[in-house]
Amino acid sequence: MPPKQIAPNPQILSKKDATTFTKVMTLYEKKDYRRALKLSDGILKTTPTHGETLCMRGLILNYMSRKPEAHEHCKKGLMFNMKSHVCWHVYGLVHRSDRNYVEAIKCYKQALKIDEGNMQILRDLSLLQIQMRDLTGFNGTRNSILNLKANQKFHWIAFAMSYHLLGQYTEAINVIDTFHTQDVPAEGNAREAGFSKSELVMYKTMIMRERGTGLSNVLTYLTDNADDVLDTGAYHQEKGSLELVLGQHSDARETFEKLFGYGVTEDYRAHCGYMCAVMEVDATVWNKVETLKGTDTVVTVREFGAGEREKLIDAYKALAEKYPRSAVVKRCMVTMLEGEEQVAAVREYVKKGVKKGVPSLGSDLAALYVTKGTDLTAVRCSDPVDVVANASYQMVKKVATEFIKNLEEKKEFSAGDSACYKEGVVGYRGEKESDETLKDILVWTRYLMVQLLELAGEYEKALTLLETCIGVFVEGDTEAIDLYERKARLIKLSGDVQGAATIADDARKVDTADRYINNKTTKYLLRAGKYEQAEKTIGMFTRHEANPNTNLFEMQCSWYELEYARCMMLGEDRGKALKKFVAVEKHFDDFADDQFDFHTYCIRKMTLRAYVNVLRLEDHIWGHKYFRRAAEGAIKIYLYFIDNPMPKEDEEPDYSTMTSSQKKSAKAALRKKKNKAEAMKKEIEEAKKKAVEEAAKRAAEEEAEDEKVSTHHASHCCPLFTRIAH
Repeated sequence: MPPKQIAPNPQILSKKDATTFTKVMTLYEKKDYRRALKLSDGILKTTPTHGETLCMRGLILNYMSRKPEAHEHCKKGLMFNMKSHVCWHVYGLVHRSDRNYVEAIKCYKQALKIDEGNMQILRDLSLLQIQMRDLTGFNGTRNSILNLKANQKFHWIAFAMSYHLLGQYTEAINVIDTFHTQDVPAEGNAREAGFSKSELVMYKTMIMRERGTGLSNVLTYLTDNADDVLDTGAYHQEKGSLELVLGQHSDARETFEKLFGYGVTEDYRAHCGYMCAVMEVDATVWNKVETLKGTDTVVTVREFGAGEREKLIDAYKALAEKYPRSAVVKRCMVTMLEGEEQVAAVREYVKKGVKKGVPSLGSDLAALYVTKGTDLTAVRCSDPVDVVANASYQMVKKVATEFIKNLEEKKEFSAGDSACYKEGVVGYRGEKESDETLKDILVWTRYLMVQLLELAGEYEKALTLLETCIGVFVEGDTEAIDLYERKARLIKLSGDVQGAATIADDARKVDTADRYINNKTTKYLLRAGKYEQAEKTIGMFTRHEANPNTNLFEMQCSWYELEYARCMMLGEDRGKALKKFVAVEKHFDDFADDQFDFHTYCIRKMTLRAYVNVLRLEDHIWGHKYFRRAAEGAIKIYLYFIDNPMPKEDEEPDYSTMTSSQKKSAKAALRKKKNKAEAMKKEIEEAKKKAVEEAAKRAAEEEAEDEKVSTHHASHCCPLFTRIAH
């Protein structure tokens, strides 16, 4: 009896086809998809049920924008070979390209059940886990990778970071300490190695501080490794912060003074630390002050204790002598002084600002108009009644009024020495200005008064005074743009949105190269319902060969899309409004997906602190005000459509409630709609037919070209083939 023949396994390729399959993978990595697809077709002609080739063909089709075919091929490949980790891995890659991360993770886990030690699959799985914030799974995957490749620095840092993100700070520190004891070779050149070492020191300090215990040990570790830290600004900021928490105020003051010596005199956060060190506040106060933003400092949000004001004034007088050109030092002095000394400091500050023609001087001084709370929070005065009742506002307005009067009558800031000009306080003396500069100084002093009147809600007076300022400039003078913009703002606040849009457009025409005023004009035009003019205006700063709306969508210009949607809502065009709201939502989806590219890059480049901050920012990205506005607008439109459903295409409206003229108009509209639908259907069918013909023609041309190329190669390789062909 002859031996029983065993059928060949269709999942094992011949030597020739296996070589071709390797070429397919190489061509895929080189993004030569057309040739890779052709070679995979050759394999499938001889082995049509080979699962891995079917899946690879699906992956290639996926990157050729033929996604339905890609999924079909991957499913078919898995059906023929479910025990192949390649098939599961490839299907996971297809899901990942579709941003279907949950299904991709399932595929990767299934692949790892078949091939546990596959490094590429483990890396891909870890990226998806951190993207989806599966921190426990991410920690386990990074542990598996580290066990397989413990000689690479990248894997140690990623494993430590997985513990950090989980909140297991002690374990993260232990991993970093263990890494230091390993003989892991340095990566990159000496400069990159130095940066990596510096960043690792600061990152470990960050973890140790977030742990919240043993802060004296954190400070010791930071100072012991000071020579390894290249970011001196961050080092001194962190060191000073730790010293404040530990109550070492004299050391903290010295640290922040060193920080100022490195040129960080314009950072309000550094000044917050310096003030707290001088005032010797406790750790609870500093922890709250450290989170302040903008120009807020401990002085603006907290009442002075006994002797604290005098200490601060003496300290900042010394800083003013050491750094005479620092604007923040002068600004802090204005905040902490009181009585006549504060008036004198404000006078000097205003005088310098209007001499330079600073348009934002009024906004800068508006930070003084606050109501201080007991829990270290400052409430800005926004209501006109509260603003007028504020003592700092009254003081600034009095100074501005006096300056305007003296400049108009005597061409000088002060009529002479006054009780508020004490010798040794600011060293002020009356100075006459030249006729060449008096005009500009008077304009910007009046402009400051305009801003003060606006805050008080006196729009009519502000507009009258602003017209006086504008009248000084000749038509077309670019220096008047800020004045025109303020005029548009005042008119808008007065309730005339149409007039505000007209004034803003006039200001834009003065300097058409100014992007800011162009954007501001666009916003005013949309508020006024002039969306077509707004599109043309914003289109001046987009690519002219494309539609402005398309270009703005590519630039993710959310503020414009929200304003445009608001304009459409006012015009009852909910379809266009919904389109813009959905576009903003798409931007935020892109923001969340864009972080995927940084999961590997940031750890390799050792930008660890920035990477952790980005991850924490992304965790709260859906709470951004732009997303909330877009979501609210879209929800309102969806609810409106539910309450007011559109009639179906073939469904006739209810004529019983209509008059004869309305009935006639409704029938005509329905007839027109049907004709348009039929024309559209016919056009689509013709377009499909044309597309099929063009595809067939293109395929024939490509086949002829391939035959020509193969004949050409054969003629070079074998002259006999040429003779036979002829």
